[in-house]
Amino acid sequence: MQKVRQAQAEQQRAAQNTASAQASAQESQNNLRAAQAEERRAAERVSSAQAEHRKNNQPQQSQTTGENINILA
Repeated sequence: MQKVRQAQAEQQRAAQNTASAQASAQESQNNLRAAQAEERRAAERVSSAQAEHRKNNQPQQSQTTGENINILA
């Protein structure tokens, strides 16, 4: 009977360890997903900043009205 109780206690400890490991794995998965989402947001901010930088640093093209003025009169 003693061996049965010891085996049952061991089984209970193993079940608790399994549950703990599963909870830890779930938390790790949640942390991974959060980190990946943060990485995506950061990449989007970089892309947006690069586009803004390109827009602000394009050479300004002179605008003409399309009229020609003859100054050799």
